[in-house]
Amino acid sequence: MKNIREIKVDFENVFAEVSAIQGLSASDKVQVAIAALQELGKYSRGEAMSAGKTNGNSNSMPATEKQKIALGKFGVKFAENITKAEASDLLDKVITESQNKKGR
Repeated sequence: MKNIREIKVDFENVFAEVSAIQGLSASDKVQVAIAALQELGKYSRGEAMSAGKTNGNSNSMPATEKQKIALGKFGVKFAENITKAEASDLLDKVITESQNKKGR
């Protein structure tokens, strides 16, 4: 589990990436950064779980509104019936690509 200092650094890094997106209000930038951190947290927790253990059929559940909003803010096109797992994968990809472009 991360301590508050590590979470703060993660937020600052993600917020810096999101701040580069033009046309977003300050409030939208904060919301997108928070949504991205939530997705990163899910990814981290997923890695910690063994590959064979899942909680039922969560991969086929519809994406959350926060996921859809975050994808839209990053300019990612997606199907209306996108699942949580697909949205999470897309957000992971776009965040990683954004960080790689910045040389992080």
